[in-house]
Amino acid sequence: MNWLFYALLAYFLWAFCNIIDKIVVSKKHFKSSIGPAMLINLFYGMTFLIIPFIELKIGSMFHLFLALLTGVFLFLTIFPYYKAISLDHVSRVIPLWQLSPIFILLISMFTIGESLSYNQYLGFGVLLAAGFLISIKKAEGIFRLRKSVYYALIAILFGAIYSVL
Repeated sequence: MNWLFYALLAYFLWAFCNIIDKIVVSKKHFKSSIGPAMLINLFYGMTFLIIPFIELKIGSMFHLFLALLTGVFLFLTIFPYYKAISLDHVSRVIPLWQLSPIFILLISMFTIGESLSYNQYLGFGVLLAAGFLISIKKAEGIFRLRKSVYYALIAILFGAIYSVL
């Protein structure tokens, strides 16, 4: 039963980080959402400092290219994420991340020929419907997508490419 504790702890820490992200963006410590994104990416970039202290084996130039490309997509994921949470409540943006399996499935279908069962496609349909319902707002009697949804979807797409690579 130890796994349950770790699973709940992971979600708790993720929620805590999302709340901190929203506080940083909303307190206007930065003039735009690019500031926190650059700060986070700086921390990602600091991982290069450990290279002299570890044995690093590079398989081929193609693998090195894929690794660098993966890092680029992780880097690009952060900018629209911070823009999305600067425009809307974090409680409306983060549930959209549950749509990432849909993007991963679509990319996998076209790149590696992935296919699923009927029940799995049905589950993806439920995810899509839930993501749509949390994304709409009623304005002047018309249902419209929130502006933050577009930025969140861009971040999710970059994150899905990162995950597939």
